[in-house]
Amino acid sequence: MKYDHLLKEFGNKNYATPMEKDLKLRKSEAVSMSDSQREYVKRFPYQNIVGALLYLSINTRPGISYAVGVLARFSKNPNYRACKALLRVLIYLRATAERGIRYTGDDLRVYAYSDADWAGDLDSRRSTTGYVVYAAGGTIA
Repeated sequence: MKYDHLLKEFGNKNYATPMEKDLKLRKSEAVSMSDSQREYVKRFPYQNIVGALLYLSINTRPGISYAVGVLARFSKNPNYRACKALLRVLIYLRATAERGIRYTGDDLRVYAYSDADWAGDLDSRRSTTGYVVYAAGGTIA
């Protein structure tokens, strides 16, 4: 993995989900960071990682889409907690590298689900919406 050097501090730690439950990040948290946290964020390749994860979430790992979408909001001005949350997604991917989309010819019916978090962005009060479409036992959109 390209970002193994970032993951070394976590050793063999693994997570069952790409994002902690009920994580609420604010853009204003960047103001209250310590000097060491500011330096960490300055050296952290946040936009590069978000870009790579956006590609993965669209093409092969739709299970990380929500987490990556939330963290992409901080691409212009990341804060320390957003960097740590982004690392969690990488750790989750490292632990679940064998997962992917599998299609079977058994069930060709199409199923679609959608959801929204209703004003979940604490800065703009905008909602995050999402959908997933399944066919042949795997995600197609």
